[in-house]
Amino acid sequence: MLVNFTKMHGFGNDFVIIDLITQNPKLHTAHFQRLADRHLGIGCDQVLLVEPPTTINADFSYKIFNADGSEAAQCGNGIRCIAKFVYDSGLVNKRHLLANSKAGDVVCEVHDHNEVMVQLPLRRGSLGNQHHVEQVADLNSIDIVAQGKKIALAAKQPLNVSFMQVIDQYNIKLRVYEHGTGVTLACGTAAAAACMQGQKLKLLADAPIAVQFATGVLYVTVLNSKKIIQQVGATFTGFTGSFRV
Repeated sequence: MLVNFTKMHGFGNDFVIIDLITQNPKLHTAHFQRLADRHLGIGCDQVLLVEPPTTINADFSYKIFNADGSEAAQCGNGIRCIAKFVYDSGLVNKRHLLANSKAGDVVCEVHDHNEVMVQLPLRRGSLGNQHHVEQVADLNSIDIVAQGKKIALAAKQPLNVSFMQVIDQYNIKLRVYEHGTGVTLACGTAAAAACMQGQKLKLLADAPIAVQFATGVLYVTVLNSKKIIQQVGATFTGFTGSFRV
């Protein structure tokens, strides 16, 4: 059968989004690996599946699969793109949304000019994915691939590794090596982890932080009292197509 998809990205962190509400293909690990392959497939960092909600008050649920086929608990840029996708495709007819995920329920708001706000729940101080943040003086002096892989392998568990350069108390630069994918141009959960660590170390203000990736800026607010990470940024739709399973 033919399966429709939409290619989207958040600051270069790119996704193949598949609607499993109006389609019902049987997809498994090999499909995710092939779809993510940038030579033999469509090419992406993660494959995102949009499914019916698992709770009565939610609008939809979603799952995240890395390029190697492993499942991730959360994806900040991914859920921003999904929220824009379900709104644009007519799966929902409102801008304020609630989504079920493996890491908890996420509040989403679709704004004008392709901007989306999400509120990611914190559980025991985590968004679901494990992160390690290294503070560096100059990102240009770091071999992200070599250092990221070294730290991730030493952990002996799934781990995303971020390198953070603090510009001032309201701005940081960030580069990320993600488990199951490798270097990505942006990562929402890594941005959250970096901001939380920077604030804990008193390097960053208790205020919205501009996280500068190579291709854009994500605004992150740590709302500790509500156990929420709020993120606001642009989404981009590339193209639509179909593949055969």
